[in-house]
Amino acid sequence: MQISADLEKAEGMLSASLMMGTPANKDILRHSGLLTEKGETAAENDLIIALEADSEKALDGVLNTIDSRFEPSLRDEGNAGFYPASIDSALGALDANFALISVPGEYAARETAIALDRGLNVMIFSDNVSIDDEVNLKNRARLKDLLLMGPDCGTAIINGVPLGFANRVQRGDIGLVAASGSGLQEVTVNICKQGCGITHAIGTGGRDISKQVGAATLMKGIDILDEDGNTKVMVILSKPPHPEVLKKILKRLENVSKPVVACFLGSREKKKMKGVVFTDTLEEAAVAASCLSRGEKIVLPEFTVNGIEDLILRTKEKTEKSGKYIRGLYAGGTLCDEAIDILRKYGIMAYSNAGSEEKYKLSDPDKSREHSLIDMGDDTYTRGKPHPMIDLTARNKRIALEAKQDQVGAILFDIVLGYGANADPAQAMRGTLESIKGEKIMIASVCGTNRDIQDYSKQVKTLEDCGVIVLPTNAQAARFAARIIK
Repeated sequence: MQISADLEKAEGMLSASLMMGTPANKDILRHSGLLTEKGETAAENDLIIALEADSEKALDGVLNTIDSRFEPSLRDEGNAGFYPASIDSALGALDANFALISVPGEYAARETAIALDRGLNVMIFSDNVSIDDEVNLKNRARLKDLLLMGPDCGTAIINGVPLGFANRVQRGDIGLVAASGSGLQEVTVNICKQGCGITHAIGTGGRDISKQVGAATLMKGIDILDEDGNTKVMVILSKPPHPEVLKKILKRLENVSKPVVACFLGSREKKKMKGVVFTDTLEEAAVAASCLSRGEKIVLPEFTVNGIEDLILRTKEKTEKSGKYIRGLYAGGTLCDEAIDILRKYGIMAYSNAGSEEKYKLSDPDKSREHSLIDMGDDTYTRGKPHPMIDLTARNKRIALEAKQDQVGAILFDIVLGYGANADPAQAMRGTLESIKGEKIMIASVCGTNRDIQDYSKQVKTLEDCGVIVLPTNAQAARFAARIIK
């Protein structure tokens, strides 16, 4: 995906896609007009490189780039042992107890079953795995007393090792279990900013809290963290679980031996349980866990920026002369959900392709109306294309489009740093942001740390140079947008 995104930026390139030759991928290329007769003959283990350019010269230049990106690893015979052909051959070369499965969804269940049968804990990065396969695999993992994260588990930190889209955070005594990728990132980086650290951050996959799956991985994660001597505080993150599943989770939490912070994002129910602190936002979950880690009283401020009220008043004056609607464009799905929920608490109902209220679902996510917050990491936008954490082209176009609307007063967005994400996302947005500087209020948050390769402070400075108001957390960014528009 990163190579595809890089190639499309080359002069003369119209489109570029590098995909395995599975039936589903060929169907995507076919509908995009990029599948040739030769591409049709590709087998499932073949890599299809589909390119469209405005000239032969442009095409030749891109082909040379592709050669340089692929050939070194193929020619490096000294590293041949690190590219095994199967799980069994990998186990023959490595002493491993963990497998990360990232293959097309239709093959992920088979590979996961093999890994579990070999006694490996598994993280399934792949999506498009059936829920029946998920249930069966998690039952198999439970019988073998193994951890199975996923399917569609995009983020985890195990024993301090970041996996998938994860950030570089310090070690500490707070452990997390989350049915959310970007939500897990937001909480871990904000725990780090509070001066605390992480033992494990266990992802479950979003469907884990459904009635069918029954929180199988989440319950296993609670057991792991409860038994872990290094974990002093536990954090549970998810959207509202199925009611029967929620009862099951809460019953288990009654017997946890250490303090727990629970954030069921968007839940309307106010819970009270001994030993469990319930929070409404990802930011509050991070702050509460950090306070418990330090043995301090929990304080949950609305904002943590000096002079914030003056900034709100100055910014509000500008929006009164422009539009009255907020348009949010998000890379993190859970961050989008959190922002929707926060706006709702200020009496602002936002339309979206995310969220749980059918009344405010956009029938066409490409067409905003009134207040609209869009999850651009949704399958609608990423099928056959890089995720907006990797390639910001589609989101840049959408921001520019929304900024042309007279009734739009504020553009709200996130940037997510970490492994796998764009190497310099703020710079990739610079041209778009500078083109609308002074025309619309731009509000953002950056999910990351200064230890990430992208460098949190560098990203914030670039955004501020482009006229963006950057708040410390996604929650504060949403509150700021609500305050200036309300």
